[in-house]
Amino acid sequence: MAFGITLTLDEELEAQVRRVWHELEVVGVGTSPATFGEPPHVTLALIPSAAPEYLASLVDRLTFSGLSLQLVPLGVFLGELHTLYFAAALSPGLLAAHAQLCGLLHADGVGVDPLYAPGSVVFHCALAVDVEPRSLPRGIAVCGGFPDTLVGSARAVKLFEYFPVRLVHSRGLSGGRSR
Repeated sequence: MAFGITLTLDEELEAQVRRVWHELEVVGVGTSPATFGEPPHVTLALIPSAAPEYLASLVDRLTFSGLSLQLVPLGVFLGELHTLYFAAALSPGLLAAHAQLCGLLHADGVGVDPLYAPGSVVFHCALAVDVEPRSLPRGIAVCGGFPDTLVGSARAVKLFEYFPVRLVHSRGLSGGRSR
């Protein structure tokens, strides 16, 4: 089973992403991550295989606290079916959190999916998955109707098992926003 270590969004930022999800659903663009039971989030790492107990303890060993997040429209992962996303703007805090996580995984001999490896990761918040090519223009139009930058912070780091999606572990992030 694969596992994702994610940063969930503060209430205001989460509400904004959920509005985008709703608007995309209304016009029939793709599938919302909410359908799978996921909250709005930015994924730090996808781990193809590991013991969930180990990963939960790893989440608890992470030392970063609240992180500022800026989501900027719009990205598209192309494929047979597309994924629409808002990119998480790079910041020293986000890069440091990712580096710390990947460093701990590497030290313990646990690999991450190559798409989430340092130097390869595209930090993002998925808006719609399984987007048919013919509905991509509608999705882009919907996303273009939202502000150029959505600003907030991460409120928790969570461990999810995939598929089906199951929350395995969660730890709140304390403190103010870091840059």
